[in-house]
Amino acid sequence: MRKRVLSFVLSAFIVFQGVLLCSCRKDDAGKFMTFGSYDGKPIDWIILGNNSDTYLLISKYILDARPYDSSHQELKWENSELRQWLNEDFYDQAFNDEEKARIVATSPYDRRPDLIRTGNDGMESLVWPKEDLLDKVFLLTTYEAKDYFRTSAARAGKPTADAKDKITSSVDSEKSCWWLSSLGNNGVASFVDENGDISVSEGVPTSANFGVRPVIVMTTDSFESRKEYIERLMTATPTPEPTPDPRETALSYAETVQFGTYNCSLIDWIILDTEGEYTLLMSKYVLFFQPYHTKSLDTSWLASDLNNSLNPDFYNSYLAGHGIEVVFPYEVGKDIPDGIAWAGMDILTNFRVFLLSKEELEMYIPNPADRVCRAADYSDMTNAYENDGYCNYWLRSNESSAQTTYVVWENGNITREYTNYEWVGVRPCIWVKLDLES
Repeated sequence: MRKRVLSFVLSAFIVFQGVLLCSCRKDDAGKFMTFGSYDGKPIDWIILGNNSDTYLLISKYILDARPYDSSHQELKWENSELRQWLNEDFYDQAFNDEEKARIVATSPYDRRPDLIRTGNDGMESLVWPKEDLLDKVFLLTTYEAKDYFRTSAARAGKPTADAKDKITSSVDSEKSCWWLSSLGNNGVASFVDENGDISVSEGVPTSANFGVRPVIVMTTDSFESRKEYIERLMTATPTPEPTPDPRETALSYAETVQFGTYNCSLIDWIILDTEGEYTLLMSKYVLFFQPYHTKSLDTSWLASDLNNSLNPDFYNSYLAGHGIEVVFPYEVGKDIPDGIAWAGMDILTNFRVFLLSKEELEMYIPNPADRVCRAADYSDMTNAYENDGYCNYWLRSNESSAQTTYVVWENGNITREYTNYEWVGVRPCIWVKLDLES
């Protein structure tokens, strides 16, 4: 007999819990918690629904009795005296500063917001509701009262002892009516009656005989545990990356020499390689901008207008007669094993100034970040293209039957452009006999 009684009690308890469950059926829905206090007593709340960031709570008991709006003029929830009282007087009395920090002001359109958002970069940030009409404390609508409470018995509200003293009821019951925020028919306010049924036709807004069951949105413990960490990340000052000299190149760490003149200034060169008495130099900066070939045609490096411009014009005008011997590239390779090709030596012809090939650039400067280059202060900027100060520049390699040639972009990646583009820069390369110890 004792087992039967216990079984009946447990069944009744499970049924009672079940009728409180909201439609979302989250883990904590239907459970109770204590938060804040009113009239000197802790407030018990029912969890109507939750996600990982917020709880939606309604007071377990009717806490007070007040009119919806005593003026009954232009009756709306947003203009009502009850809304003002809940968000001011009740809010200040029921919650201390620490508790207020966990209450989320929400709009009628989003009463269970997610407050942590993960961006495409994988970083988490805090997002607070930004609707015009925000409530820190509010009431259920008629739809919510039906949705969250599955039966009239579960919906019926019992007042606290203090609240019951303010309510006069014609029904001999421990339960009392309580307001909903939705407007009823013909200028009345909706409410839940003593039996738990929803009425939309008898709620006189000026009546002080109806109870109030406040509703709030509050942050979960899991949100609070992550909040401080996310706020710290959001407000942290990122370590600034060093700002390069506006005319500096990414290979500023490389050993450099000055040789020859361009526009009345010494040309800066980067040392890329040495082989015996020979040194491979590439201009540290883009010196000028011109097409690889003036017409969009299939062309080789040997036949290109750029090669013909560098050899002999650029060499004779800016490099010859400056005390350092610029050698033909194939002279460097005369003593090295077959099958090893250094910059410019794969073409045995009469030129001294050349560009790196795609393969040579990848060998000498494997990191794209080190390939980016600016124009020198003394550069000829005619037809120049710059992005944040960085320029594109030609490579020697071209594609057969494609009318395109390889180019280093301003971000250091290698791509192809049509040979007649005049806004691509030039970084000449030379082999020299250079005494590095002097």
